[in-house]
Amino acid sequence: MLVARRSTLPGLRAGLQDLRSICSHLEILPETEAAEAINRELSSHTSTGLAPLRTWPSPPPAKTARARPVGDPFYWRRLWLTPWVAAATQDLLKQNGYDLVQIEHSWAGGWLMHLQTDAVRVLTFHNLHWVLAERQHQMNQPGSADPDSGRLLRYESALAQSFDLCLTTSESDRALLNSAAPAASISVVPNGVDSRYFDTTAVINGHALSDGHGRISSVAFTGSLFYAPNIDAVQFFASEIFPGVRVAYPDAVFIAAGKNPSASLLALGRDSNVQIAGDVPDTRPYLLGAKVVVVPLRAGSGTRLKILEALSMKKAVVSTTIGCEGLAVEDQVHLLIADTPKAFAAAVVRLLDDESLRISLGEAGRKLVENSYDWREIAEIQESAWADALARKNRRL
Repeated sequence: MLVARRSTLPGLRAGLQDLRSICSHLEILPETEAAEAINRELSSHTSTGLAPLRTWPSPPPAKTARARPVGDPFYWRRLWLTPWVAAATQDLLKQNGYDLVQIEHSWAGGWLMHLQTDAVRVLTFHNLHWVLAERQHQMNQPGSADPDSGRLLRYESALAQSFDLCLTTSESDRALLNSAAPAASISVVPNGVDSRYFDTTAVINGHALSDGHGRISSVAFTGSLFYAPNIDAVQFFASEIFPGVRVAYPDAVFIAAGKNPSASLLALGRDSNVQIAGDVPDTRPYLLGAKVVVVPLRAGSGTRLKILEALSMKKAVVSTTIGCEGLAVEDQVHLLIADTPKAFAAAVVRLLDDESLRISLGEAGRKLVENSYDWREIAEIQESAWADALARKNRRL
């Protein structure tokens, strides 16, 4: 059983055939509209053998539906995991003999940490929110204490120690979580990418991908454009880095593609050399069309799917240290790393100047993804973590 907010789970649309071996049915709650879209996708792949997604009705508009668990610092979010959803999940656990239940994101764990079940309970920390909060605070108010990060640290450390198994996406996050929650059982299951989907030989709507934008000096960023670290990254690049690039390449174009761009990012589009593409149906043409992909993050946690997707497409990438942390990438081998506006701009210009370097980085990045970050490889790591957790449970019985 998997409890997750997003119906667009990694690889779902691109790997429906692969789900046959692990899923008898899927539960999406309560995103009825999104689930209906996935059902339409499933209906076009009748050979998958999957039952349609079952959606639950929307919760009643009672005030208690917004009550929050005591001590949960995520109350300010518009959490989908209301007490109603926790109760509905508990009912599912009673009705079915699940061996294991996995919950995605620590902010979801607050409602579900007290589920009554004999199943092994697993919580995935896609981010360590106390680390993210501290970095964002230090970026805006250097040297001052951030009370939110302290509360988040206490919350996430208590949460981690209440589950049978915790998963992080990198060894660095595992070490941080272990230091905060020494009694927790923690394994690393990396983020990954479908290398068959993010491939320069891929076909979209019956047409092969073509490098249509690559003939100009285009630089791309992909990612959710409502997410605070991504908003800062795009603004940081456009205002402090890109002007240095345009000294060498006046015709350079910066394209940011991602859903729900903030008003502040849309305003950047007034510059004819900056394009905020917003919510696009497919990021692959934007990646393929760019000569350089940039990841100028100054705050964040977990690991960045955007880097793995770009490497899988054999793109030359420039990233900050934070942007690529937790990934087994090497500077000058798989990508270029730069942390100041001047150094970052110089790295982008270097790649625009040097086609052979772009090609060598792209080839090395693709090889790294195929060997270490393809979902098919990571599925085995995930399965091993589950098996170990189930074995520990059986030894205790």
